[in-house]
Amino acid sequence: MTNTAGIHSGRWLSTTVGSTTTSQPLQLYLARPIPFPVGPLAANSQTTRNYPGGTNTYYNGWSDTAHATVLDLSSQYGIQWRIFDQVQSTLWVTANFWFTNTPLGVTAVTQNQWSTNSRNSDTAPLSFPASNLPGYTLAPFWTYGHILGASQQGIYYQVDLISAGRYGISIEWFFSHYGQDNNVFHAVMTYDTGVPGVWSTYFFLAGASSGQYEDQGLRQTVGGQGGPNSATQYFTYCAGQQDCVSPGAKMTMDTTKVDVSQVMNYTAGLFNPASYGVGTWTWQTKPCC
Repeated sequence: MTNTAGIHSGRWLSTTVGSTTTSQPLQLYLARPIPFPVGPLAANSQTTRNYPGGTNTYYNGWSDTAHATVLDLSSQYGIQWRIFDQVQSTLWVTANFWFTNTPLGVTAVTQNQWSTNSRNSDTAPLSFPASNLPGYTLAPFWTYGHILGASQQGIYYQVDLISAGRYGISIEWFFSHYGQDNNVFHAVMTYDTGVPGVWSTYFFLAGASSGQYEDQGLRQTVGGQGGPNSATQYFTYCAGQQDCVSPGAKMTMDTTKVDVSQVMNYTAGLFNPASYGVGTWTWQTKPCC
């Protein structure tokens, strides 16, 4: 794999300093990771993007590492994304660990709205409904995130064929808390097109479990919201709650449920992250069940 700017969003497998190149051990779990793409080319340009995009914007030459980035697999696989009663062909993610299928219409001017302005609060984690997030948003671990440049951190996806016309999409989130490079979050989220509207997240790391900068829910929010005009279509599973999420857990959000109190299903200790091999995740090898 070549380090081509703006293509692989920082999946660096080696680091070069001067004339010395040092290999980095693989840190990603997906067997065939593809980084979320950078923004589309600007009109009449072969190189300039009309908004930054990409999940490692240091590598793409931009200064903010939590920009919203879009994934559209409709032309290649016919994939649509469902959150509650909304179905769209585009899925938007940020390194603040929330995602939405609401078309954001992001430009170079509005990009910052979905990065800086969509961060959670460390001191008083927000609950849903959240006015600084779009409608039809789910947050497996809404935080104040930051993707490190010149690293393998980023947001990646993989598509596996389950059966004819049915696909399993896995999305790997790998990033740090802003200002705390060693306070790391790492999870894989799955979506089965045969069961639209159901999103599952498997946690490998959920930040520090102790010390000065505790996480695992202490500075995060788990929840989501549907239509922006709905008075009832939102839920908060936890906000500012230590040990709300722990490594080895599986979290499922079933947005087909009419009763939002039934959306969340959390299973602690489903698998052992220490024994799950990097580079081995496929739909057939993901933790069960």
